[in-house]
Amino acid sequence: MELDSALRPPPPEPATCCERGCNGCVWEGFYGALHHWRTDALALLAPPTGPTEPSE
Repeated sequence: MELDSALRPPPPEPATCCERGCNGCVWEGFYGALHHWRTDALALLAPPTGPTEPSE
C-alpha cells in the first residue's frame, strides 16, 4: 500500500480563534479531528494482524 495516497492530510489549523477561551472553541473541533486523523494514521501504519501461517 502506498502510504502517501492512503493517508489523508491532517486537518488544517483553525485561523478564526479569538483566544478568549470560548466554550466550543474552534481549537476543540480541531483537536477532535486531529485525534480521528491520528487514529486512522496509526491503524494504517500498524503491522497487519490476522491468522499466522504455522511453522513447519
